[in-house]
Amino acid sequence: MKNPYKTISSRVVYKNPWMRLIEDKITHRDGKGIYSYVDKLPGVVVVALTAKKEIYLVGQWRYAIKKYSWELPMGRVE
Repeated sequence: MKNPYKTISSRVVYKNPWMRLIEDKITHRDGKGIYSYVDKLPGVVVVALTAKKEIYLVGQWRYAIKKYSWELPMGRVE
């Protein structure tokens, strides 16, 4: 399938040590537009299995969703 989008320009709206928010001006079959996305730095997700094939999860408060969340362990890669 051919890519229906063409990037006209791209700019970093915000960045910190863990991610960047990028805003692209694009054209597509319906005309012009803006496409924004988060570009995370390289990371890793770990699926830790016990001998009984149980999966370990970690729990933590997630500010963005304002609640406690159970997740697979993950982190940043240098």
